[in-house]
Amino acid sequence: MTIIDTNTLLFHLDHDSDLGNNLAVRLGCGLGRYELRKFGDGEYKVRALDAVAGKSIYIIHSLSTDTSATVNDKLVILLLFIGALRDSGAVSITLMAPYLCYMRKDSRTRFQDPLSVRYVAQLFEAAGLDHLVAMDVHNVAALENAFRCRVSHISAQALLADYFTPLLQQVDVAVASPDVGGIKRAESFCNLIEARLGKPVFMAYMPKYRDQDQLTSGPITGDVAGKVVLILDDLIASGSTIAHAAEAYCAAGAKSIYVAATHGVFSEGAVSQLASPVITRVVTTNSVFSQFRWVLSRCDTVDVSPLLASFIEHLESNR
Repeated sequence: MTIIDTNTLLFHLDHDSDLGNNLAVRLGCGLGRYELRKFGDGEYKVRALDAVAGKSIYIIHSLSTDTSATVNDKLVILLLFIGALRDSGAVSITLMAPYLCYMRKDSRTRFQDPLSVRYVAQLFEAAGLDHLVAMDVHNVAALENAFRCRVSHISAQALLADYFTPLLQQVDVAVASPDVGGIKRAESFCNLIEARLGKPVFMAYMPKYRDQDQLTSGPITGDVAGKVVLILDDLIASGSTIAHAAEAYCAAGAKSIYVAATHGVFSEGAVSQLASPVITRVVTTNSVFSQFRWVLSRCDTVDVSPLLASFIEHLESNR
């Protein structure tokens, strides 16, 4: 069944990811054609090859470094593409950004820190973006406050819950946050898992302190002894926070430890961190392509294209 009509075009700018193809299949459409050129001096040119005048445009683009481009290259390419679409007469431009860069720096924690979230928002608005759809950002309130265009936030927690529910039927479970900042996120996931399992699920968290690259933690709040602990975070980059939390929950008596995160960024060094023997399995989505994911033998990936397709269907039906 075709969900989007002939007045709508879907573009996918990630060469390394299969997310765009998966989404196009679910929507019953093809992907829009475009040209991307990189000049000798490092500058880019990008343009749509299909006519966009009078059409509604969806762009699927995760802004993280991969084998083809850095996060900053991808951000510039995307801004150029949005601007070109607007100049070419597109009626509306919606960015589906499963992973959106620079969202972690949303407040000033040191003297004269940048507010990166706000600056990136201004770039998108200047280029002509109408609607941003982001998934499991670090701070939803900061995202919504930074953008003046329409913003929608969606979560992959239900997809992660689908993965874990069959594994947790016969065991005592605790959902844990690796730090205090993720408590609300972990509470939401705890309620979801509890409803799926039809039994009590416990909560745990611990304070985390970072001085430069040194991590320390305070006492754990919550009982994890003898339980399967599911550590939830929005993203995994270096893996140091997750590895540190896993060691602490293991020392507190956890029976086994699973790690779940929407965004498996997996920067260099994550492989060694997540190879900790106390971690049973790491589960992320395909919101981000990482060249390091494939060397993690204990890493599973959940496809988010059903979630994105459902949301686009919702937008199209409302229109």
